[in-house]
Amino acid sequence: MVAWNLVFQTLTTLPRKYIQRSSNRLFVNPVSACKLESISRNLTSLQACCVPRAVLFSSGPKTQNFQHCFEKSKDGFLLCEGVKVEEVMKVAEQSPFYLYSKPQITRNVEAYKEALEGLDSIIGFPIQANDNLNILEHLQKLECGAVLVSGNELELALHAGFDPTRY
Repeated sequence: MVAWNLVFQTLTTLPRKYIQRSSNRLFVNPVSACKLESISRNLTSLQACCVPRAVLFSSGPKTQNFQHCFEKSKDGFLLCEGVKVEEVMKVAEQSPFYLYSKPQITRNVEAYKEALEGLDSIIGFPIQANDNLNILEHLQKLECGAVLVSGNELELALHAGFDPTRY
């Protein structure tokens, strides 16, 4: 169940698209269609995957406290990685927008790596879920694989630096 909760937390923090990076730490995107129903279906099928239950329940994660990128400041402002979201809103080209944390994405990938330690596995990110080049390049640097189903997704994955011969 720990692994399932981790999967759910991770997937729900990655909405559909990003189009620009506002700083070295944060990703900003104008609102686009986010297919939550599709994510829900994927989570249901993921829950039924062939990983033995013994692996999921054999031990708890080494990292006991899930660190989230959002918090409330003492003066009532919403912060993302210590940056006031209000300040990001001022520099965003469009509103509403999505705000993503690069360190949070890194923490999520590291949590997956920790959960899969000792197993012959590749963490694959579905390009269809988010086609932002900045995010894909970051995931590639974290040694994730790309899961794709179309020629356009292949082109984007190659442009982001994913190695098709690695798998």
